[in-house]
Formats: sequence, C-alpha cells, structure tokens
Amino acid sequence: MSLEEMFSDDTAPFRTVYETAQAVVNDYMTLHNCKIEKVAEQLGTTRGYLYGTLDPNQTHRPLSVDRIIEITNLTGDHRIIDSIKEALKCVDKHVQCTITDVMMVGLKIQSHTGSLSETLFEAVKDGEIDEKEGERIRRMAMDEITALYSIIGMTK
Repeated sequence: MSLEEMFSDDTAPFRTVYETAQAVVNDYMTLHNCKIEKVAEQLGTTRGYLYGTLDPNQTHRPLSVDRIIEITNLTGDHRIIDSIKEALKCVDKHVQCTITDVMMVGLKIQSHTGSLSETLFEAVKDGEIDEKEGERIRRMAMDEITALYSIIGMTK
C-alpha cells in the first residue's frame, strides 16, 4: 500500500512539514528578493526538482532529511525541524528546551571537539569537497543527529 492510499490529502501526517518547508522557502525568497531558481541554485539543485521535493503529492521525490538540513542551513529558519517535532508528537514538558535547541547545542559541541569537525576541516584543506568526502560528511552528520534524537528520547 502506498502513502497516497494510506492517507487522504488532508490527513497525511507529513503534510504540515511540507507546508512549513514551502513557507520557509517563500519567506527566504521574499526576504532576499529572489526567485525559486536562485534558491534551487544555492541548494545545488534545479527549480523543478526543488518544486517536486516541496510537493507532498510527489512521493517519488520526497523531502529528505538532507534537503531539510540544507534548507535550514541556507535560511537559518528552524521551523521545518519544529514542524517535524510536532508531527512526531514530541513533548517538551520534561525538557526545558526544544529539540532544535538540543540539536544546535550538540552540533556546536561536535564542531569544537568531534570527529565531524575534524573531517570537515580535512575535507576543505584542498579547497573543495569531492563526492566521496561529501557523502562521508553527510553520513557522519546524520549519525550525530540520530544520536541527539536518541538522547532526547531518553529525556522524555
């Protein structure tokens, strides 16, 4: 059974995440007075592909964690992550900060002391990040995010 068969357009649990991503991109375009082509270029993709990843009906081209991180880093807007937290029904009553706050603290700590930081610095020594280095960095970053979510899960 496909996602389209499981959920109607208005009940899909991920729909609000896509709507939030669309709002973040639209707000960024307004703030920087630019078009979707410029945003797509900054994200290393095409206008058509970016439109597709922001469309919850195009399940063959889903909004990936990588793309969410790229959009968040580009815009500096954490609303997509916050909407994921809401979709997952994460409760903050036992924690005094949001998931975004914990993620940012963890990433700051990692950037000062961890192997991800070392890998990033090593990768840019030659002035570019090749495909193999980029994949390793993405994988390490996802491992760090997974670890943070695991820590958050233990604090509930």
